[in-house]
Amino acid sequence: MKICFPVAVDNGINSELFSHFASAPKFLIIDTENSDIESVDNCDIKDPMKGCDPFAALQKKNLDAIIVDAIGDAIHQTMNMCGFRVFTATGSRLQQLTEAFKNEELEEIEPFYSQEAGRCGDEEDGCGHDHHAEEEVGEIKETPGNCVLQGGSGCADHDSDSCSGH
Repeated sequence: MKICFPVAVDNGINSELFSHFASAPKFLIIDTENSDIESVDNCDIKDPMKGCDPFAALQKKNLDAIIVDAIGDAIHQTMNMCGFRVFTATGSRLQQLTEAFKNEELEEIEPFYSQEAGRCGDEEDGCGHDHHAEEEVGEIKETPGNCVLQGGSGCADHDSDSCSGH
């Protein structure tokens, strides 16, 4: 099985999970059958001003699972539309998370189908993003042509146009 993890630094199986999926500098894909590890940049190296784009980075990777600490709802929906199941992390070390996934100890999470929703922890430990706006934005249908994401939403929002500083 191929499991994807957002990371800041590639330290192989000893890497630590990056706190926000969509704005992670890279992804590590671990193949549990042969222990191969692939590092995938979340930014286009040839055009870093484009910013992070997990859809472009992962869409052709044939993943079985993505394990996250926090994920915005739009990118969560997009990953599900690609056929990738999303699971919530129970720790930060990839080695332990890989074992927990293989032992079916991680919970699969479902999208909220809301432009404003996301998973960034509780109020004390959260990221400070407003994912639960007071106003109802309207229902988002799960169709590839009606994708809210094509550059980011929720936890993926950036103050700048590049991935520098991650």
